[in-house]
Amino acid sequence: MEDYPSMKNYIGPNAKIIADPAFESALFKLETGTTLSSVEREAARRLRRNSDLVQIIEAASDVDLNGRKRAAIDLHNEIKKRAPSRVNTIQMYEDERWIPPTSVIVERFFSGMKCMIGYLRKSMDTTTLEVIMYLKLNWDLVSLGNVSQAIKLSKETEKDSPTA
Repeated sequence: MEDYPSMKNYIGPNAKIIADPAFESALFKLETGTTLSSVEREAARRLRRNSDLVQIIEAASDVDLNGRKRAAIDLHNEIKKRAPSRVNTIQMYEDERWIPPTSVIVERFFSGMKCMIGYLRKSMDTTTLEVIMYLKLNWDLVSLGNVSQAIKLSKETEKDSPTA
């Protein structure tokens, strides 16, 4: 984003392609350990762990302290007070690192298209480029039979339509 500020409208946090900006923001804040707003908490509610599981995790962390000396416990409590609440945030929510941000997916897709098509894309018709991008993105949904059938249908349509 710093290199291409003009792309902010396309791949920024509030771009049109982002389906749920609050969810994207919540994911970012969960990864960085910052506090979520109420809107972000609501958007990330499906990522919350069961409260019983959170209590089990907290109890397990307390078990480690029982055998320590009093000074070690005091030191641990002092560090826990001063440390950011990132540990508690991670324990309250499922591990969200496997969810890539929408902008990353879009950047990878367009980079792949740029490498695949190259400078030909500049002189290409927009509908042709769109079809190629669709086929690249959904390659598992389209078979070679579907493509050949579409080509035949296209040729038949061209024969039937009057030319100017």
